[in-house]
Amino acid sequence: MASKSSTNNKAASKSLASNSRSSSAKATKVNSKHVIKKSEPKVKNLSKRVKGGHLVKNIAQDFVDVSDMLEEEDDEEQEEEKVEDAQEDIRDEDQEDEEDVKMKDSESPAEETESSIFADLNISPSTKSALAQMELSIMTEIQAKILPSLLSGRDVFAVADAGAGKTIAYLLSVVEKLSTLNFQNGDGTGTIILAPTRESAHQIQSILSELAANHAQSFAVILEGSNLRSEAEKLQKGVNIVIATPDRLLQHLKTTEGFVYNNLNTLIIDQIDLIIDNRFEPIIQEILDILPAKRQGIVIATSNNKEIKSLAQVVLRAKYARVDISSRDNSAIEGVEQGYVVCESDKRFLVLNSFLKKSVGRKVVVFLSSCNMVTFYGELLSYLEHPVPVFELNGNQTQQERTIAFAEFCATNVGVLFTTDVVMRGIELPSVDFVLQFDPPTNAKDYIQRVIKVSKNENQDCKSVMFLLPSEVRFLEYFKQYNISLDQYDFASNRVSNVQSQLEKYMVTVYHLNQSSKNAYRSYLQSYANQSLKQVYNISKLDLVKVAKAFGFTVPPKINIDFSTKKVKQALKEILLKKQEESDAKKAIVEKLQNKAKSAITRRREEKLQAIVAEKLANKKANKRVGKRVGKARK
Repeated sequence: MASKSSTNNKAASKSLASNSRSSSAKATKVNSKHVIKKSEPKVKNLSKRVKGGHLVKNIAQDFVDVSDMLEEEDDEEQEEEKVEDAQEDIRDEDQEDEEDVKMKDSESPAEETESSIFADLNISPSTKSALAQMELSIMTEIQAKILPSLLSGRDVFAVADAGAGKTIAYLLSVVEKLSTLNFQNGDGTGTIILAPTRESAHQIQSILSELAANHAQSFAVILEGSNLRSEAEKLQKGVNIVIATPDRLLQHLKTTEGFVYNNLNTLIIDQIDLIIDNRFEPIIQEILDILPAKRQGIVIATSNNKEIKSLAQVVLRAKYARVDISSRDNSAIEGVEQGYVVCESDKRFLVLNSFLKKSVGRKVVVFLSSCNMVTFYGELLSYLEHPVPVFELNGNQTQQERTIAFAEFCATNVGVLFTTDVVMRGIELPSVDFVLQFDPPTNAKDYIQRVIKVSKNENQDCKSVMFLLPSEVRFLEYFKQYNISLDQYDFASNRVSNVQSQLEKYMVTVYHLNQSSKNAYRSYLQSYANQSLKQVYNISKLDLVKVAKAFGFTVPPKINIDFSTKKVKQALKEILLKKQEESDAKKAIVEKLQNKAKSAITRRREEKLQAIVAEKLANKKANKRVGKRVGKARK
């Protein structure tokens, strides 16, 4: 690509230099009642196990007995897993400490603005006007800490929770820089922002469209799955700010002639932790090898570990500013009323349906464990003629369907959104009243992230409710290390709308809904079997008849899954092998990045050492010459 666009890049460089000289010099520092009611007093002994109903043992022979699954996983194996996890945590902490020591030569504290008011920043009136239109006047903590460094052109590594205001901070600095340089389409691309998902890229674009409303600079979103030719035409005409997913950007860098990126002055990697999770590190490395090395680097993350640090150090220049205000406890979700409901499998949907009916006029997000469950429950509510709009976000939808559903839910004041963790990664939802964790998260960290996504908004009355089976109550023990306390809620059985007979009727009369329910039932069992916390999510404790009733079946349906112990163990071995291969691949990439970072640091140290040695030799020679002159003078 470098050879294909060299002429265009050189011409654009000259044009930009001219624009920079002609532009004026600017300093750039820049409750209603509902089915769930709170019980008094709070449940204190959360570790006490709640006894569930009797398991049904005599299920039809053609249905596989799930209770056999993983029967041989005894307490000894669980204890070994705990020991291994603890040892791995200790090793990770030691490695992180060692990595921190190695990075001290490259890091320095960020400048912090004395004022927390946007109007006090040395930025253009156009940007101040846009901030006023967005009703932004006071900076968040992360904005106050990183904006001075961003506006002065320093490289920045910022770590903060979702919704902290990181995106507005770096976009403000980008808009100001390009405006000061009088950047035009003929100058090509001045800023590239890499996002981990399509949804997060669209969110960045939405914020940028408001922040840059009074500026002339152009911007575009470049995403996998969109029209490649149309994107190429935009890039050839000139786009000042490119928001892209890593794979799509690399494709254009390699194939699109006339894509002028020689004047790039800022590279931003947003949500680098998710980029690593999506295995984009090799692509990021290729992109770095193609793009100009002299540019400001900005890395944004919601968490921090050795992989993130290693990749960040390759992207950033020496003496970058590092700010980490990410939460180590429950401070990110303080102020959110949090609770849980314990109910049997056959009552779960009845309680959910009743809750949603009582929450008319509210905005609710419901987390489910699989795409098939999202589809089924979304369809089911429409058959039950639910009084509020129902939206769905799942990985089986086309990108256009997801984009439309997300935009419509964000725009509405009333509605129910069914979604999964995977689809929600990297995006946040504004002004949500309730987050219902119908299927519990994998771990406490995922719980926090679910709540953060909907609590960092204008509505300060956001509430979170998690549904647990009696056998899952032990999950609450894992919240202690985060100092999270959940209240237990009771539901009054006489206030639960009993639509069970209606649900079962649909399974007989509506073929499409019947098939959708079977798929959801299968996915639920599969995801339950794949849960890592076996001591909490123990599939052998599920009452399959009760589980089936939640999907509208009086008898557990035949499904194309074999839960026999032998096959499950084989499947688990394959999963572990795959995870090991992925881990080895990640380690190789991390090692490569660390070696590159080490060699860069070593090279800089050697250059400094050589300069010091040369200076000492020169001083020594000078001293000799002076000594000879003094000796001659004395003679």
